[in-house]
Amino acid sequence: MSLFEQVKSDWIAARKSGDPTAKNLLTVFYSELANLTKAAGHADSVADAEVVALAKKYQSNAEQTLTILAESETTKIAELQREYELVSAYVPKQFSETELAEIIGKIIAKTGVSGPKALGPVMAELKTSYAGQYDSKMASEIAKQLANS
Repeated sequence: MSLFEQVKSDWIAARKSGDPTAKNLLTVFYSELANLTKAAGHADSVADAEVVALAKKYQSNAEQTLTILAESETTKIAELQREYELVSAYVPKQFSETELAEIIGKIIAKTGVSGPKALGPVMAELKTSYAGQYDSKMASEIAKQLANS
């Protein structure tokens, strides 16, 4: 089952469950994904990478709002924490720095390129094979270090 199908299934379940936070969040989340399918000309699905990217955006927004609200007392915090948990289900586990260095090392060895020329092929392979599973800034720094060593 693709992540888009999982979101749709979770959205339907949330509408039936009576959980207003899940219902509201997943309605908006699913609607944005559905708009992406129309904008991209897809028939009825969105790539998993696009679902992950949107979930990360929602995660980031929830984190920022929680940080702001933590400074004041409000009942909204519990709802935002629930929203964060809901969208976190669509974000894959992120590679640690060690795991990412190991993967990049293998990519460099496989492609046989080094120096500044290695950055493009390494980042392209990461994006293709591991979309949404790594921090791109960290990956870029590691790739530069490994390619120049």
